[in-house]
Amino acid sequence: MEKNTKNQEDENEEITLFEEGTTENNNTNSESTENEMLTLPEFYLECARFGELDDMKNALKDAEKDFNYNIKDFNGNTALHMSSANGYLNIVKFLIEDLKCDINCKNNSNNTPLHWAALNGQKDIVCYLLEKNADFDIVNNNNKKASEEAYDNCYYDISEIIINKENEKNPKFSENGIDKEEFDDKNN
Repeated sequence: MEKNTKNQEDENEEITLFEEGTTENNNTNSESTENEMLTLPEFYLECARFGELDDMKNALKDAEKDFNYNIKDFNGNTALHMSSANGYLNIVKFLIEDLKCDINCKNNSNNTPLHWAALNGQKDIVCYLLEKNADFDIVNNNNKKASEEAYDNCYYDISEIIINKENEKNPKFSENGIDKEEFDDKNN
């Protein structure tokens, strides 16, 4: 994906995307392809969605210092939501480690990137987000945690990974559901 930028003063700088096999003036391609004009924020989100890390980095070189890396689309999804859902670990790492994106940002349905990675079966992303302390207790508009979304979509191994992380954080209950402190108090 090539880009051609026009100089503008704000973060809504337009970027021209060229389809593979076309040129700026479309003279070398027998098929007529219109260039799609995207603003910098739109291009940034599209790069995350389609796994275009190099294009994202190149476009962000021209971004203003106050560019909002947590910018949302009309559904409230961020670049981190999109790259998490689609399994682009390299972009997820870049967004969290380099751009310091909000790991627990919520979209309009109150889904976090962890929800999206879990319900789309992105095990590596789930493990990475948990390693970076993503909040697994957040409940979406369907009253479900990420572990429940994974389970409902038949990603039982991912659901188990998240539940095990929950149990590490809150070891109050044993595997059989008995309150460990209460059990120890009664038996000592």
